[in-house]
This record gives sequence, C-alpha cells and structure tokens, in this order.
Amino acid sequence: METLLASESDLDFKIPRGFKYNWIVYGGTEIKKKVKVPVIVVNGIRTPAQANFLIEKGKADFVAIGKGLLVDPAWANQAEHNCQSYLA
Repeated sequence: METLLASESDLDFKIPRGFKYNWIVYGGTEIKKKVKVPVIVVNGIRTPAQANFLIEKGKADFVAIGKGLLVDPAWANQAEHNCQSYLA
C-alpha cells in the first residue's frame, strides 16, 4: 500500500492573505466549493470560535477537533454555551 504525504511546499495554490487558518483547512474549504457531499476540515482548529466561524460562514460542514479538546477539557461546554448565547 502506498501512502502519499503532502506539505505546504507541494501546493499548487496560494492561500489568500488574511485567511486565519493553515493550508490544510484552506484546502478543505476549497474542496467544499466543488463537491456536493459534507466536508470536514481539520488541523489547527483550537477554539470554539474558530470552529463556529468555519461552519457559520459555510466554509465547512463539520470541524474535527483534537488538541483543543486535550488542552481544554471544557471545550465542548464552552462551545455549547457560546452557541446558546447566539440563540438567546
């Protein structure tokens, strides 16, 4: 089985200035524009606000959180609280 690894130097696109996330997230947002299936973005999403922005702006359908949850066990509660304050 062959495994392909990519790095930022392998990109054939440029990340726009002002894009606040890394090239992996940017790649996912570009894929979302071209497909009709749900897209999950991952890598470097550390806060509920970052995750919320990507979903609210339609840049992703889901976000995958790893280190953010390990660093802050209350991450999900914070995200839920922030979401409820938007709805109130």
